Amino acid sequence: MSKEGEFMNHLFQGLLAVDHTDVFNFFASGLKDEIGERNIRRDEFFYVVSVLANFAQVPRYCEEGMPISCNFSEIFDRFIIPTDLLIDAEILEDAGAQTLFLAGFFRDQMKHRHNVLWYDEIGQSFYDKACQYEKDYQRRILFNHMAESFKVWAIICRNLSRSLRDRRYILKYQ
Repeated sequence: MSKEGEFMNHLFQGLLAVDHTDVFNFFASGLKDEIGERNIRRDEFFYVVSVLANFAQVPRYCEEGMPISCNFSEIFDRFIIPTDLLIDAEILEDAGAQTLFLAGFFRDQMKHRHNVLWYDEIGQSFYDKACQYEKDYQRRILFNHMAESFKVWAIICRNLSRSLRDRRYILKYQ
């Protein structure tokens, strides 16, 4: 690598290097701005932040776990057609989280090819079923609330995505 290339790498390394905490805080800050004065449950807020932060860092093709779906067709093929998977709380949660991610953060892109309102209902259904099969009481409560407020969170995530697109050239360096 040339000296010029090394200099540019050094210059941008500190600016662009982020860890899991930075990503989590990035989405937490953005969601707080989008929520405004709404009365939102704290556990739901942190759950949605963790969903966004997780999917922002997970590669599309990973060797461990289930890779993230890139569109609603994959959600349909992966989670709706194989009905035998719909009795596992962990898989149902993953299905709900992936649906929230696409129906929320990528809503504007998905609406041109898919019926996003139908997938809002599917996402609610995934969380509702996860609530039914989850053994842990606190997680059952969280999944129940996520099912009830899925559409609200999808719109908040859509608004965050739009806001970030509008501010895409503004980098804050600390």
